[in-house]
Amino acid sequence: LAKAVVHAGLKDTSMVAKLVDGSLARGPRGWRFQTFNPIQTQALPKLMENPTTSNVLVCAAPGSGKGVLADVALLTLCLQHFDALEDVFCVYVAPKPSLVAAQHANWAAKFGPDSVFGLDVVRLTGDATADVKAIQSAQVVVATPEQWDVLSRRWKKRARIQHVQLFVLDQLQFVGGGEYGPTIEIIASRMRFISSQVKSPIRILGLSNSLANAKVWGFDINHFASRMLAMAKPVYNTVCHQAPDKQPVIVFCPSSKQTQLSAIDLITFALAENTPQKFVLNESLQVALPHDDDEALAHTLSAGVGYVTESMRRANREYVLDLFTSNKIQILLLPHTLAWELQVKAYLVVIMGTQSYDGKEHRY
Repeated sequence: LAKAVVHAGLKDTSMVAKLVDGSLARGPRGWRFQTFNPIQTQALPKLMENPTTSNVLVCAAPGSGKGVLADVALLTLCLQHFDALEDVFCVYVAPKPSLVAAQHANWAAKFGPDSVFGLDVVRLTGDATADVKAIQSAQVVVATPEQWDVLSRRWKKRARIQHVQLFVLDQLQFVGGGEYGPTIEIIASRMRFISSQVKSPIRILGLSNSLANAKVWGFDINHFASRMLAMAKPVYNTVCHQAPDKQPVIVFCPSSKQTQLSAIDLITFALAENTPQKFVLNESLQVALPHDDDEALAHTLSAGVGYVTESMRRANREYVLDLFTSNKIQILLLPHTLAWELQVKAYLVVIMGTQSYDGKEHRY
């Protein structure tokens, strides 16, 4: 039987117009938004209507602009305390250090000393002594779950932690398992407990990828290797049909080993069609790896398909990335773990498999 679908009502978006037409006159000039996507438009009214008491959870696919919602939540808090900005205290927590570093740079530019707000934006280091000293004068703190867990354990003796007004938790899809889930649950529960004990309202903003466990039709195969093999040909066909003019393509794979195997599969399919140079964009391509100890990589590169892994030598990795960014090879394959580190762009992105092996859990 089909499940009933519950449709959420649309929000009044009159408040959102203030961000676009400049009615928030005290905001910085660079904050004159032109447009918002549908997800942002429906979430923003809730963020702007009651900045101290209403908690918000936004679950949407990566690339949906959830980061803008965190920006607006902090902006709303700053405007509420514009005459006493030293009272503002916001904490942003993300599981990966790369995300924390990016958010620190983002908020330092928008809310830091050189902005109209002049807030002190601090990134925790993991050194408890230095971090305790840093948060005393900070208005914005960015940290990993482990760093904030260590710092907030002794909240009764650290009065500054009792005055958090906005607590942003990013990447909440990790809750429920894995490396970060338990720590995220602990700090979220602790912040709610602190708020109830000191009678100080705190807003929690949760940002997550889509949480629905959608079934991927056509790949309902329990054996991991067989499922990956079944996906190889559809990936090849997708590249041929969706990027016919040899536009750059990135393929994310669930593991480093599968990255290499998939690269070999792609050039094998091209060879079977009598087009071994199908993915070569520059006919004068001459492969010369800095370290020539990876024959498989040299072979795939000569056919216009490159791949990088976490264990690859740095010189070889930079060489492959340079070939891709300079439009000499068409396809670049990456393990999903490098999605947060590498700054590369493509016309087409293929996600090959949505499962990976968790060694701690001993399951996919």
